[in-house]
Amino acid sequence: MSGIQLKLEGLGRASKKHADDLWKAQICARWMGYGGQTLTIDDVRDEIERNGWNLELGSAAGNVFDREHWQLVCWERSRREARHCGLIGRWVLLGNSKRRT
Repeated sequence: MSGIQLKLEGLGRASKKHADDLWKAQICARWMGYGGQTLTIDDVRDEIERNGWNLELGSAAGNVFDREHWQLVCWERSRREARHCGLIGRWVLLGNSKRRT
């Protein structure tokens, strides 16, 4: 198996394990992105936590923004210490007439 195949297999397993929280995060991201705002997984987590939900995504966080509905705008450092300030994507929802950052 290639590295890409192994990565996709791992994301699939993580998605199944965290299916409920992944669904919450995807719905929240779409709701936040409809105005054309660009988002990161940090923004989605912040919104979910602000509403009193607990979010356990693990590796499934990589599946919140799928390329069928979202376009990668840029890479930036995470604000979350748990991510060790690693690189995360900033995404925009496809099909929006407005786009603001």
